[in-house]
Amino acid sequence: MKILWITSKFPPEVGGVQRYVFNYAFNMADGTSVVLCPTSQDHMAGDVDAQMSSRNHRVYRRTCVRNDMGVLAHLQHPVQFIKFCWIVHRLIKSEHISVVIMGHISFYLLTAVWVLKLISKVPFVLTFHGEDIPVIQMKSNKLLRSLIWRTDSFMCNSLFTHDRLNRFLGRMKTCIIAYPGVEERFFQEADQDNANTFLVNGKTILYTVGRLDKRKGHDLVISILPEIIKRYPDIIYLIAGSGANLASLEHEVEKHNLNEYVKFLGFVPDADLPKLHAAGDIFVMPNRILDDGDTEGFGIVFLEASSSHKPVIGGKAGGAVEAIQDTFSGYLVNPYEREELLQKIIFLLSNQEAIHTMGLNGFHRAQNNYRWPLLCNKLYSELGKLINQNT
Repeated sequence: MKILWITSKFPPEVGGVQRYVFNYAFNMADGTSVVLCPTSQDHMAGDVDAQMSSRNHRVYRRTCVRNDMGVLAHLQHPVQFIKFCWIVHRLIKSEHISVVIMGHISFYLLTAVWVLKLISKVPFVLTFHGEDIPVIQMKSNKLLRSLIWRTDSFMCNSLFTHDRLNRFLGRMKTCIIAYPGVEERFFQEADQDNANTFLVNGKTILYTVGRLDKRKGHDLVISILPEIIKRYPDIIYLIAGSGANLASLEHEVEKHNLNEYVKFLGFVPDADLPKLHAAGDIFVMPNRILDDGDTEGFGIVFLEASSSHKPVIGGKAGGAVEAIQDTFSGYLVNPYEREELLQKIIFLLSNQEAIHTMGLNGFHRAQNNYRWPLLCNKLYSELGKLINQNT
């Protein structure tokens, strides 16, 4: 069985969807993945393709795979759209593809599926990540539903995303649950001097990793820091990531006179993330669902922290409720309730045994359930069943 992965989001471009698609494609059995993605001017693209080639996977980078995949993209660029459909059809034939997986949704890809289903006899699977499913009524929703139904199956990154998809479609639809996985490097024991890397040696470290978006809940952590500092003055809160909410968070830090206790690390390179997890003491990200539906489809960062033996605290929202086993690997809290979050952090800071136990529990949970080879074997089996149903 060979799988064609079609995506406009692929490394060296950085992002959660990019890592998700890459890791599923890379960790499949040798020689079973073919990737079609946009061309890249980044010099690291060659390294990514060479890494894929080391497993006998193929990567095709083509200009007709557009980054702009909005509702009218196929009409605005009809020649490229026709070329895209032709290339996909040729790849299905020349690479002997058994199933096609769209790495994310877009009108461009969905319209292509509608065309390709007329000429290709392989099943098409559409991937959902959570925040890509509309929760606000728009005129385009009816067209989007119609195009989604033309695919053969769906792949969701969590049960939460699957439930949101069913509510959007208006009826139940079975799908493949393909959770994000933890890369092996997060399980490796890190050096002891990681705190020096972030210039916070001797401090107790609360930390968050993720884009600076309102849904992540950084502001809630900042708001309770003055209370934590009264009891634990050696505390520091490290915020790793960049995003539109930076100015607002900096203002909150200034307002509470927390400049000595909050450090914005900015974008932390992917290679340095295991060091940050190793340096930290408690991972906290009280994620929430915003009015426009934006939320964590799953929250792989919780499991990455768990794999580094860290207790994790997240919001009772979105897919975080699946990434964290409440009271076992960490805590799930009301992302709008300051007191609950404060109590959980104070409890952990005053109880090193709980920190150790939850960190160890989370490590074993991630190791036994969320390693990429294990997840890929499960997906491979599910795709085999789908192919058999379509023959």
